[in-house]
Amino acid sequence: MYAAAFGRCSCSLCPRARAPIVPRCELERGRLTTPVSLTLRTSLLFAPTAVDGLPRGKRVLLSSWCPCKETALLAVALEGGTVLVLNEDGSVHEEVTRNRAGREGGEAVPTCLSWTSTQVQGGNVLLAVGWQDGVVMVWSEKDRMERCDDEQHAGHPISFVYFSPEGSRLIAADCRPGVPTRPQDAAVLCVYKVDPKGRFNSICPYKKPSAGALTHAVFRTAEQKKKLVTSSFAAADVPPFYYGGETGVILLGDDLGRASEAIPTLGGAVGAMLYLPERDTLVVVTMSAMLCTFKLTDNKPTPLVKSKLSVGREGFQAAAWCGVGQLAIVSADAVVRVNDLLDDEDNFALSLSDVPGMAGVNDKLSSLAYHTSRRLLAAGTRDGRLAVWRHTGGGGRGSPEAGWEALPIASLGAEPASLAWSHAEPVLAAAAVARPGSGAGSAALQLLPETVLRCALAGEWAYAQQGAQEVLLEHPKGARLLLTTPNRIKGCDVSGEYILTWTGRRVEVYQFDDSATDPAAPPGPPVLLGAFDHKCTCAAIYSEGLFLGLQGRLECVNFSGSVLATLPFADAEGTPVAIHVAGRTVSDKRKQVFLASGTDKGFIKVRACVWWVCGCVWWCLSSKMEPLMAPATPSAC
Repeated sequence: MYAAAFGRCSCSLCPRARAPIVPRCELERGRLTTPVSLTLRTSLLFAPTAVDGLPRGKRVLLSSWCPCKETALLAVALEGGTVLVLNEDGSVHEEVTRNRAGREGGEAVPTCLSWTSTQVQGGNVLLAVGWQDGVVMVWSEKDRMERCDDEQHAGHPISFVYFSPEGSRLIAADCRPGVPTRPQDAAVLCVYKVDPKGRFNSICPYKKPSAGALTHAVFRTAEQKKKLVTSSFAAADVPPFYYGGETGVILLGDDLGRASEAIPTLGGAVGAMLYLPERDTLVVVTMSAMLCTFKLTDNKPTPLVKSKLSVGREGFQAAAWCGVGQLAIVSADAVVRVNDLLDDEDNFALSLSDVPGMAGVNDKLSSLAYHTSRRLLAAGTRDGRLAVWRHTGGGGRGSPEAGWEALPIASLGAEPASLAWSHAEPVLAAAAVARPGSGAGSAALQLLPETVLRCALAGEWAYAQQGAQEVLLEHPKGARLLLTTPNRIKGCDVSGEYILTWTGRRVEVYQFDDSATDPAAPPGPPVLLGAFDHKCTCAAIYSEGLFLGLQGRLECVNFSGSVLATLPFADAEGTPVAIHVAGRTVSDKRKQVFLASGTDKGFIKVRACVWWVCGCVWWCLSSKMEPLMAPATPSAC
């Protein structure tokens, strides 16, 4: 592993020229005074972690992440009329409702979930839940209260609930089947007015018989009307919305009591409805695999494209954006087809056979989810696997598929009924449902956080993550040591005889015998020296001090978690996301430390500090901030 990660040293100054001891060569040249670590980012993996806090024997029906980056919450709907809100690590944040009874007795069934896209007034977030018995529920995270409306949909199943972009309106529709001859028998789309506490009331119910059962809707967020008079007390503008369903007829509505037929029937039921704000374009995919796009000018749709998509034998399954104008589609075969709506010549496909571990395996893709900021495209399969592609920025015109890197396959155990990415951190929620005859057990919710596999050189030891919970250390003489932790490792670092690991919620420090370099007598298992809870975004270790990154600051702590010093960052500098520490011994009681930290706003800040060993005191002597050559977030320092 050592040589494979770093190559072999050819320096004549190294007494062991065959061993790749890069830091020792630098030391003998007089360039450095202590061994340093060279960090290399190698790969990613997504390892599933079961959520144990859910009620036993209850299948997971739906899951939805809160889009607010400040609030990493996951709503989960289970059979038996239960809706829970979980934290990012899978622990229960709050119980919205448990064992809710239906309108006519028995257990109620949740059918759809939706969060407000931003925090509303007072920093609150709202969750809307649709039920099979026609009830619409809104839950307030701040007040921990739910409120219901059971009048507008007359006991028919709710097909979707969506908040407007600013969170002051909620639209909910039912999917009563058939095309009625009387308007009073038609499916209802209701517009609700919602206040910041989650109290809501109906203002505009719409019934359009030509639409049939309603299944999809999108808000038109581009080109909103500009107010002639602006005021902090004035209500925010609510954009219009398009909706449709069973018959393929697309309607236009707003919160002012106006609804009309905007697009005649598309020849089939709506399978997916998306909106491209960069081009103010409505995109509709029918269940018969027809792709239709419309330019929205003054809310008058103008047809742009109508074409038949290439799909598998079982037809259209799911669609999702995977870039600006790039529409990804799966159709129960082994290919993700990407249609570039901005350039027809750049359509491409991602094959399941190119995913590591899937060569020669026969499986079918059935679900999709895309993480916008990290550019990660996840696809679930019928046999319970998860494939993830990462956009690396390569490829280009003529071969766009070359810009996507396939990551190692993950096993879920059963086909995922839904996939959802967290908007705060790259964590994927997969609700896996057992198919009839598959032999799999009950459905389970699994969280798949992004694990960055790192390898680095610290003194004469190389260390590399082997998985989500394993770190392997190796010496050039052949000694090897494997550290296995009970929790997923978000990052690790080594300094001398100490190993640091952190999970984002907990920090652990281990000690090993770094002098045991003989492979015949390798070091014993690492010993846990200290562990404490800490929500650090990045971390580093030097000697007996830890540097932990938080929002707007770095904390210098000891192995028990006591804060020794705080190094602040200005708002313009950002939050530290990568740290590297090097230093030298000045005397028996004093060490000089150089600390480099990269921020999420593209800056690198370098500090010179002094560590007084006798008093465990840090002093920051000087600091310097430099912007990166290009605006980017550093992944390592």
